[in-house]
Amino acid sequence: MENAGRVLVGLLALGAMIEGVVELLVGSWIGKVRGFVHPDQAWKRELVLKFSSAVVGIVGCLIFGLDLVGVTLSAFGVAPAMAGPAMYFGQVMSGILLGRGAQWLHDFGSRWIGLDDSG
Repeated sequence: MENAGRVLVGLLALGAMIEGVVELLVGSWIGKVRGFVHPDQAWKRELVLKFSSAVVGIVGCLIFGLDLVGVTLSAFGVAPAMAGPAMYFGQVMSGILLGRGAQWLHDFGSRWIGLDDSG
């Protein structure tokens, strides 16, 4: 279980870094491309940023071997039937979460666990 905490902290830190780097590099690039984002079509900017973040997150999890699904299942004593594919599935799913940035944990905590910002 100690390993699960380290993986979670690593995912949060990488999520914050990915969010910042993608916003800095891709977000500023989108702003400089003339005509790419018309004020009435801000969804284009959001779509490009979300997909860019997801790709960077997935690649990062594959490179570093971060698997939140595997860590969560192992904490409950569940072993996958096919370890190899399960590992890559977990890394891809973790990468998608990373692509959302560190905000996903806050969203999860406020919606499902009942954490409140007012305290």
